Amino acid sequence: MKLAVIVQRYGADITGGSEHLCRMIAERLAKRHDVDVLTTCARDYISWKNEYPEGRTTLNGVKIYRFPTTRTRNLEEFNKLSDRLYQEAHSIEDEIQWIEQQGPACPSLIDFLKSQHRLYDRLLFFTYLYYPVVYGLRVAPDRSVLVPTAHDEPAIRLKIFRDVFSLPYGLIFNTEAEKAFTESVFAPKQSLKVGGVGVDLPDHINRKTFQRKQGFIEDYFYYGGRIDAGKGCAELIDFYLQKKRRFSDLPFLVLSGHLSMDLPPDPSIVYMGHLSEQEKAEALQGALAVIIPSVMESLSLLLLEAFAARTPVLVKEGSAVLKDHCIKSNAGLFYNDFYDFSSCLDYLMEHQRVRHLMGLNGQKYIQKYYSWPHVMAVYEETLNLTADLSRNATV
Repeated sequence: MKLAVIVQRYGADITGGSEHLCRMIAERLAKRHDVDVLTTCARDYISWKNEYPEGRTTLNGVKIYRFPTTRTRNLEEFNKLSDRLYQEAHSIEDEIQWIEQQGPACPSLIDFLKSQHRLYDRLLFFTYLYYPVVYGLRVAPDRSVLVPTAHDEPAIRLKIFRDVFSLPYGLIFNTEAEKAFTESVFAPKQSLKVGGVGVDLPDHINRKTFQRKQGFIEDYFYYGGRIDAGKGCAELIDFYLQKKRRFSDLPFLVLSGHLSMDLPPDPSIVYMGHLSEQEKAEALQGALAVIIPSVMESLSLLLLEAFAARTPVLVKEGSAVLKDHCIKSNAGLFYNDFYDFSSCLDYLMEHQRVRHLMGLNGQKYIQKYYSWPHVMAVYEETLNLTADLSRNATV
């Protein structure tokens, strides 16, 4: 088939979230199909400033067509509008204004879809929340599939998203928890599948490589990804420092990824910047546990990579997806407040044997549910459905 994959950002240096998932899926689909990625020139998800060059490029065998954004985002104005829409009665025109401000506004991408969509057998959209999906799904819904990466947040209850979840003939979710949540909000009738993402198991686990290369003597906990308050990182650091005041020998907290907030000048909090894939794998393998403080998750590749590395996780209980991963795998703990957090750290530090068993459980969970052949079979099955058949294919 000839496929168009539509996503808000795309690039080798965009390493987290739905954009990274999209790139992994697109590259694997390109081994069997003719794949074009339609995206914006934006690299930064906050401003949507045009940074990539407009036009066609190629990355790992995938053709990329980039379209410029027409406005940058004023985050203060957008947050004020969001607060008003989430808390007060408002019109659909207000929600259209919200989508325009949410961005990334790229009308030339939508114009391209309108004029060229017949060239494609299927249109595969990633992430329900953004302008390219809201407007792009209206072009050819009978040939469109959505990977919504949805979670429980105020925005998803805006009326404008009802069409987003009803228009495509198929929806592919990352977890059963995401699927159940979406069904509770929208009751969609089309094909509903759980795909997720594949995770490669390391050939060899070496717990000391990262510490040796970085010159660490101390053990450490690890978080990797976007470092900002919206991801729960401010609370994580606050809880960590509270614990450090009570337990001076607390292992380091090692952070890597894009830094979007100020970090306190504490020597126990170590920011590593951007790690290569190899360095990140070594960091995951050497950690006592991987801590994931976000409640806004539809999958969490970081959690799955930790499981593959046989490292237990500690997650925020408010994320139904992450909590579900921990319960089903028996490979992680979850916390709600500081006292839970403190107790979980104590347990992980004091029970080496249990950490080892949790790690083995996590890797078994990956082997069962998150192999690439299984994931790609779900995508192939959905992309090969027709709109008529999909209405009777819900599972």
